[in-house]
Amino acid sequence: MDRGALFLAKTAFNFILMVLVEIVVIPLFWILFNLRSWDVIPNLFLVTLLGTVGFCVLGTLLSAVTLKSRARELLLPLVLFPLMIPVILGTIRCMESILRAGALGDALPWLRLLVGFDVIFLTVGVLIFDWVIEV
Repeated sequence: MDRGALFLAKTAFNFILMVLVEIVVIPLFWILFNLRSWDVIPNLFLVTLLGTVGFCVLGTLLSAVTLKSRARELLLPLVLFPLMIPVILGTIRCMESILRAGALGDALPWLRLLVGFDVIFLTVGVLIFDWVIEV
């Protein structure tokens, strides 16, 4: 079995689980905070999906890296959190811009960061997952 395909399958499964939660939570958040403009929800879902892809790709890759270590429960958050800062920051700044302006205009630099992060780590993950599993 191709290990790159295994990486993509694990990432896709994590992504699907997180998207199912987001489909329920985002409209609930919208209702509970009594927000009025429902027309920006598609933009928020776009930003959320890009952030979720980055989170799933990096989480899957680093969980495989720390798989064989003794203190993997401690090591994974220590390695994962500093690398997740661009995804978290980019997602928050994009959502802030969308909620303030109602459009993607001001959020484009952060959106580019999210897309670049996703593409880079997805490519790196597929290419090095075989080596990560064997080490």
